[in-house]
Parts: sequence; C-alpha cells; structure tokens
Amino acid sequence: MGVEYKRIVKKNIGKLPDKKRIGWVVGTGRCGTASFWNILNKQMGVVCEAEFKRCPWNPAINAFLHNVTRMYGVAVFYQHIYLSVGSAMWFLPYTDIIMDNFPDSKIVCLKRNKEETVRSWINKATTPKGAFRNWFTDVKSKYWGKSNLDGSAKHMFHAYYWCFPHFDLPFEEAVEAYYDEYYRLAEEYEEKYPDNFKIYPSPLVLNNYLLQVNALDWLGVRNPKCQKIKRNESW
Repeated sequence: MGVEYKRIVKKNIGKLPDKKRIGWVVGTGRCGTASFWNILNKQMGVVCEAEFKRCPWNPAINAFLHNVTRMYGVAVFYQHIYLSVGSAMWFLPYTDIIMDNFPDSKIVCLKRNKEETVRSWINKATTPKGAFRNWFTDVKSKYWGKSNLDGSAKHMFHAYYWCFPHFDLPFEEAVEAYYDEYYRLAEEYEEKYPDNFKIYPSPLVLNNYLLQVNALDWLGVRNPKCQKIKRNESW
C-alpha cells in the first residue's frame, strides 16, 4: 500500500464504516495465540492476521500504523468482512494507543500457566541449526551470551529482539521476568479498560466450548462457532 493510502488511513484512523470493527489478540507467545488465530479464521466474516508487521516493545507509531493500515484495509475493502483482527504479542504495550483511536474495539489476552509458558520458550530457544535465540536478556547485560542450556548453541541477534522487554538477567530468569512483566501490564489494562480488555485462560479457552464461544462473542464475532484446534503441537 502506498504512502498516500497510509496518509489517508492515519488521518481517518478510528473512523471505520458502520458495522465494521477491529479487534486484537495478545499474549506472551507460546500461549495459544496461534491456535486462537486459527479459530478466528474459521468464523464467517472474520479475518485474523498474525504478526503482520513487527512492532518494538517501546511503542513506535509508524510500525504500529503498518498493522492498522492492513487491518483497516481488510475491514473497508472486503464487504463480507465485518471484523478484522490483528494478533501479536507486541500489541500489548500499544493498548493505550488502540483505545485512544479505536475505543469500541476489544482486546483478548491469552494467559497460559507460567511454568508451562517459560518451559516452552526455553525449549524453543535453540533452532534446529543450533542458533540460540535470546530475545529477553539485555544485550548490555553481563549475562548476555550465557545460559544454562547445554550444547553448542550460540546467541543470535534477531529483529524480533526489539519486540520484547529486556532484563539484566540470565536467559532462563529473563524469560520468567518477561512473563511476569507481560501479565502485570495485562492486568493493569484489564482494570483500566474493563469493557475492552479481557484475559482468558489458555489452553482452556481453546478447548472449552462455553469459554471459547464467550471469548469469540466478546471480541465481536457474530454467531460464533466453537472449533477444536491445537495448531501448535510443540507445547
């Protein structure tokens, strides 16, 4: 999409056509958001796009606008789509911006058990080629380049690094700190925006009929249909 289109969207941000809505899904990652993305895309009139454009943890409006432009375009130009949803862990710190510009939109936040989430992040840290992805320890920390993980893995600096908060801690402890910080913020937003932000337990929301339908309905899905999906089998 061109510069002029983005300018028009930025000027009219929040001014969606009648009966069109934008929604959001957040979570730490390794928590079921990929499965929930799949569930949403099986609903009639709904499109959910996952991690379209990376956004830094410290809010940057231009990066965020790329996502909004995409979501806005889907909602406006496809007549049968009434709900356009963006899903990514990095949307959480943009909640105030979202509420300022889309005060009627809803944000679903998935929360998985801490121990399971941290273990999953640690298990997925080393790629099949042996590269070690530490997106949680501050690069200026004395702990950067150190881990309790065995093997020949090495740290790999990746563009995703900027999407996470960073800590002066060893990798494993930094992952735990990330989880704690993420849901500290999420709980603050749930209290601040009780009509727009809601935390749902995962994987229960993926497998329980009533809870899944409740989450879909709350997000704005019309006539939600429960789906039994577990897309990410590497839990």
